[in-house]
Amino acid sequence: PFFEDRVFKVFNEAYENIINGNFYYRYMANRKCYKILLNDIIYFESQKRKITIHLTNGIQKQYYDKMDAVQKKLEQVKGDFWRIHQSILVNAKYIVSKGFDHIELSNGQILNISEDRRKEINEQYIGNINR
Repeated sequence: PFFEDRVFKVFNEAYENIINGNFYYRYMANRKCYKILLNDIIYFESQKRKITIHLTNGIQKQYYDKMDAVQKKLEQVKGDFWRIHQSILVNAKYIVSKGFDHIELSNGQILNISEDRRKEINEQYIGNINR
């Protein structure tokens, strides 16, 4: 038999698990697999194919990859990361303010927004405020 209230309860629990769930970013370095909670990542930075992951505890992890590949992985796990520069992907959760050409992170760090991404980031920021 079909019980509407029971189905609603199950779907509601599933929704809460998805919203509050622990999602991980996975990567390979030195022939080992690693995973980091998305909530622990402030931003990714790329320099000459070396990706640096900046974490909330101040630790930095490094491995080799392309920023486009990182961005695709984050889209697959539904991470809310914004590409503010060709070499920087920022976790939107840690953006506390946005200026015309920069953002400020919750740790006080200021990152520049590239000229060609300002309009897109402005739209994302406004959309994020209205949520």
